Amino acid sequence: MVPGPGRRYQPASPGLSIELSPLEGPDQRELLESLPSPAPFRGLRRAIRERAEGNPFFMEQMLNYLMDRGLLDCTGERAELTSRAVELPGSILEVIISRVDALEEEIRQTVKRASVLGRSFNTRVLSGMLSGIP
Repeated sequence: MVPGPGRRYQPASPGLSIELSPLEGPDQRELLESLPSPAPFRGLRRAIRERAEGNPFFMEQMLNYLMDRGLLDCTGERAELTSRAVELPGSILEVIISRVDALEEEIRQTVKRASVLGRSFNTRVLSGMLSGIP
């Protein structure tokens, strides 16, 4: 179960629990400025911060999403959208699904089959699943 804003993740088994707060404005800006690509211009930075709601992983992946699709012009000192009609991804799930969909067919099928096995799995089990793929 994924916790919503302001909710705490409760692991199924006892263990260490760490509560992470969303990044605040100055920290968000610092993160976006520190990424290897040119820093996004002010309007894009604001749109990313609003959409990501302080989630640093989502902020970084949103920029990767835009660059991977050629929707970000990084030729100047500041990264800019190639069109005003560009729509930012609505969720981190949307970003991850789009990245999986962009993989070559054979790799995509392997990732999809591996995903049902969980975080940790025996490669022989995956190999057995894949041997039945036409």
